[in-house]
Amino acid sequence: MISGLANGDYGLDGRIVALDAKTGKQLWRFNTIPAPGEAGHDSWPADTMRNGKRAAARVWGEQARSIPRSASSISASAIRSRQWGGELRGGDNLYTDSVVALDIKTGKPRWHYQVVHHDIWEQDLGTPMVLYDTMLDGKLRKGVAAMRTDGMLFLLDRATGKPIFPVEERPVPQDPRLKTAPTQPFSKGADQLGPKCEPKEQIPPASRPMCEFEPINYDYAETRCTRS
Repeated sequence: MISGLANGDYGLDGRIVALDAKTGKQLWRFNTIPAPGEAGHDSWPADTMRNGKRAAARVWGEQARSIPRSASSISASAIRSRQWGGELRGGDNLYTDSVVALDIKTGKPRWHYQVVHHDIWEQDLGTPMVLYDTMLDGKLRKGVAAMRTDGMLFLLDRATGKPIFPVEERPVPQDPRLKTAPTQPFSKGADQLGPKCEPKEQIPPASRPMCEFEPINYDYAETRCTRS
């Protein structure tokens, strides 16, 4: 039995564990925030490794499993971060907001693909992934489809994690205080569900619309709260 922990709001780091279905004994564990010595550990700054500051990266939603003859694996979906407070955790923050393929026998990561770097917007992968087969250039490709919260769909190769549909890194608005990532991934030429900016007619009084990947202006928010 394989299960993920979704309790990052209460000071616990996420993980995926495999349990013996008969005895309940833990067979392996994958830390969604890498421990020292594990791949991805350096994507978190050292000063966030103490006092529970980095608690997050819970496994959110269902998992999509693929068991090919050559090597059994599992793709863990919807790993998300503590959504705000980016100033406390510079870096990409693996494995938040990532699709991760694990060896089903050992729990060792085979590959990962992060759809949001340094998430401060709660852009988690809350939609279950879809495993699919398709013919591309006359060859059978086994893929996994993962949709980001803003409706951007990523189509990845199930064996390698590399995009089947081209992806480009685009510059996004910056805020040095929040240590925002300089770019974010977008499927090249793909349609997107939902607006890129909040419609003005849906914005309450004393508020202002925000656009995709725009950092939250805390100075503005504090000023509005003080005046109200």
